Amino acid sequence: MILDNNFAEEEQPITLTDKEIFTKIWTAPRMVFKFIEAHKYEGNQTILLVIAGIAGALQRASDRSLGDDADLLMVIVTSLVAGVLTAFIFYPFYALLVSWTGKWLKGKADTASVLRVFAFSSIPSIFVLILTVLAILFLGKEFFLSETSLLFESTPHTIIFLGLLIPQVILAIWSLILFVIGLSEVQQFSILKAIINIILPILIIAIPLLIVFNIYIDYDAGIKIDLPDN
Repeated sequence: MILDNNFAEEEQPITLTDKEIFTKIWTAPRMVFKFIEAHKYEGNQTILLVIAGIAGALQRASDRSLGDDADLLMVIVTSLVAGVLTAFIFYPFYALLVSWTGKWLKGKADTASVLRVFAFSSIPSIFVLILTVLAILFLGKEFFLSETSLLFESTPHTIIFLGLLIPQVILAIWSLILFVIGLSEVQQFSILKAIINIILPILIIAIPLLIVFNIYIDYDAGIKIDLPDN
């Protein structure tokens, strides 16, 4: 009877509040994703996707040094628009590809399930965005420049910048780990298969683009070779 009671307790459905989802995702992610999948929970999903999209767009703008060719306001506005478009177009499309390729690995998740996992694994992006905004306030336009002279003016500037940058990298890595864990939960397969499932859609997009790009380069080079000298 004791064993039966313990078994019954273990089988009770998980119930989490919004606050518990945002706190337990750091320490008990599999439990959180199990709850989200069981209840098809989508609370705060849209805002999480938008935050992740904007945080990623600002970082890409910095990596590509968009400030070299545009003023600060234009870079920020462009990043905001790109982040929102990413949230509503690219992330659902990527979730669709993950769900589709997951079927090759005998996965169980549909597109909606994958998108929920992606949204809630992006909770660390909240802090990434906060740190990015602080970095922009600290550096101004130089955050988006290829050459940031301010960082080399004094040791405190460098320390502050690294103090903002390093946590962003750690949070981004943790967000990826959460996505792997959540995907393995909803797809009902191993961590290794989850990693493969994440990579497959990227290959599906990247390989055709590389083929087209190489064909274009070869074609363009052929035209230049065939052109007669004046």
